[in-house]
Amino acid sequence: MSWPAIDHSLLSPSGHMSKRAHKAALKRETARLFPDGFPQSQRSQVSKRETLLRQAAQLRDLASRGMHPRSYVRHALQLEAQAALEES
Repeated sequence: MSWPAIDHSLLSPSGHMSKRAHKAALKRETARLFPDGFPQSQRSQVSKRETLLRQAAQLRDLASRGMHPRSYVRHALQLEAQAALEES
């Protein structure tokens, strides 16, 4: 994957840039790289409940393989209880 080149003309000779100038340059570059009408990311909206349940499943998997079995199972139970509260 190729990233856009950095415009080094924005930097001072010492290599530093003020916060105001950096913010303005970032805004200009964003407008140049992503013009109006550019398709936004179609990132799926994952609910908090789904995230909690996924984390609990990961912890249970790690516990089943011997990694902090008591601690991870206890934490997974807490996450599942939290997910149940999110559901209602």
